[in-house]
Amino acid sequence: MQAVIRPVLYLLFKLLLFSISQAAAADAENSWSGRRYSLSVGTYGLLDNNDVIIGSISLEGRRAQRLWQIRPVMLAFIGDQGDYYLGVGVLREWSMGERWALGIGTGVGYINIENDSEDLGYDLQFYSRLTLAYRLANRHWIRTEVGHVSNASLGESNPGSEIFQIGAVINF
Repeated sequence: MQAVIRPVLYLLFKLLLFSISQAAAADAENSWSGRRYSLSVGTYGLLDNNDVIIGSISLEGRRAQRLWQIRPVMLAFIGDQGDYYLGVGVLREWSMGERWALGIGTGVGYINIENDSEDLGYDLQFYSRLTLAYRLANRHWIRTEVGHVSNASLGESNPGSEIFQIGAVINF
């Protein structure tokens, strides 16, 4: 598993450096509607006493003007025990003044749990989340997120798990 995690972390680091160098070219409008990525840290298993530290990255597309301004999202979580989640979904955000935004998102993905005590009952998992973001500058946001991962009763058991994250959102 270490052979997989190291290249992924290296790729995330390179993406961060590339995005920061490209952020200077984005204008104020792109801060709200343009493509962006987020890097976050958090925990899952929050209410189950199975706290697992996670790092996540999401790539968020431009808001679709004709589809209620929904933003397509690709996301990945990597847990401190080798667990990972890879998924796709959508995110919708509403401006709450000049600096605040509230969002709701959902998606579907594949989860691999290395520790059997954290088993979520099925490899296909749905992820729903609420976000609250604060704009620091035109292209930089701090975002908190509370989410829930569930297999929607596709498996024999459906324990689900809660996720809490805090991170940075940067336009590119």
